[in-house]
Amino acid sequence: MMKSEYTHIEGWKEWYGGQNIPKEEEELFKKINAIRIRTEKTSTLHTGTSVIFDVTKESVTDEVKKKLKAFDKKKKVNITFSMSDEPDINNEDENGFRIKGKINEYFQTLKDFPEEDVIKICETYINSLEKWVLECERLFGNKLEMELIEGLTIKFSDPDIFK
Repeated sequence: MMKSEYTHIEGWKEWYGGQNIPKEEEELFKKINAIRIRTEKTSTLHTGTSVIFDVTKESVTDEVKKKLKAFDKKKKVNITFSMSDEPDINNEDENGFRIKGKINEYFQTLKDFPEEDVIKICETYINSLEKWVLECERLFGNKLEMELIEGLTIKFSDPDIFK
């Protein structure tokens, strides 16, 4: 977007081309742009859910560890989360088990950022964009020609206030 707005401004192309964008930030921009293109042209945006679960040591018995190692990773697994302090039975059936703990963190993810909170990713993206846009506006904003939009109407919520 900055390119289409500022490309005709003297010195902007040199400034833009000379920017040394940190690799991590550049990767973030590329991923977000790929997501934007994908959602506009080929598919809808799907999020996943991640839960960080703090488990009590007492609930992870040798039997539970053995059962975890034996699970088929491609098979659906049932996990029961308990909110009470009552003792639980650790083994439920061949498709699941019970362990005690508490939910530490709960967030939405994207396949492009599978282990990260999508809200935090968006905040990082917005902060990065804001930094670049503010710098661009500081250097070149006063050189932009403002285009008047014909037919712009401004209405007051209470026009009688001026009487």
